[in-house]
Amino acid sequence: TREGIDRDNSAVFNEQRWGLSQPLPSPFSAFTRVRGARAQSAARGNEREQVRLNLMRDTKKAYATLSYALMQHNLAKERVEIARELLDAARARVEAGEASGLELMKTEVQLAAAENDLTDRQIRVDEARYRLFNQMGISPGEEGYHLEFPDTLHFFPITFEEDAVLDGLKQMPRLLAAANRQNAARWDNRTAWSSALLPDLEVSLFRQDFGSGYDYYGFEAGVKIPLWFWLNDQGKIRASRAVLHRRNGELQQEERSLLEAAEGAWHRFKASKITLARYRDTIRDKSKTLFRLTAEGYRLGETDLLTLLDAQRLYLDSQDRYYQALYQYDVALIELEIFLGQEMIFTGE
Repeated sequence: TREGIDRDNSAVFNEQRWGLSQPLPSPFSAFTRVRGARAQSAARGNEREQVRLNLMRDTKKAYATLSYALMQHNLAKERVEIARELLDAARARVEAGEASGLELMKTEVQLAAAENDLTDRQIRVDEARYRLFNQMGISPGEEGYHLEFPDTLHFFPITFEEDAVLDGLKQMPRLLAAANRQNAARWDNRTAWSSALLPDLEVSLFRQDFGSGYDYYGFEAGVKIPLWFWLNDQGKIRASRAVLHRRNGELQQEERSLLEAAEGAWHRFKASKITLARYRDTIRDKSKTLFRLTAEGYRLGETDLLTLLDAQRLYLDSQDRYYQALYQYDVALIELEIFLGQEMIFTGE
């Protein structure tokens, strides 16, 4: 600040003052503000960790989807080969006079349908491949058909209880993030109350020039007392309380959502494991044996074409359902990895 008559006009009175001032909130307000900032920072760290886990989960699921599409593609190839063998067998029987032209026509239609299904499976493989590329962030210039995918879906028995999955919910980053956001909102609400009720401090250091040869440094300290705190700060208090209520609701919603996701993944894992065991131990092998014996009987003229086609459909459907159950089993394990805190699928080992 500067006041008085200008020096060039022979001033009798001239004063200038340079000062540095700093407002200081109450110690409790500073403490609550720092704690709130730390809780918010911890929530950001939890969110970043959750993004990392989600990225790993989604990448593995995209890889499992591609592996499933490749297995279905191989099954479609097998269906084409079977259809061609049946066509050759039908031609031989027609030439030998043991079958009519209708049987030959049916096998030709079946071969055409199998070839169409193979084309459709190839399209699904290409779509799954590029979804995996996008998920992994591979640039378009590095994408290509030369890339190989050595891993495939396979069944290996894993045993763990549902309690292990539910215990992992407490350490989920998204749940910890919601808890830290709630904690930050609680500290912000305390900051609003303390700012409204507790006095603030202000200190100043200044240098003053009062005439010639009169130079000195001064120090001031003041206290600001909130007299009309309710009128001035009730908006901040109500806003912070509303944020706290919202964070409480978000935390409860996260708990319910995670519990639903964990239990759903657990039940899908358990059901697919039972289904896999049933297909692997009984349905898959017996349907294959039944088809092989029926095909041999058709060549020898002991069974008709309809019986053979029915056995073929049973075999291919059992293979397809086995691959589907295997895919669901691996996807359920991928989803459970986050809750269990360990990798079980596509670990590279």
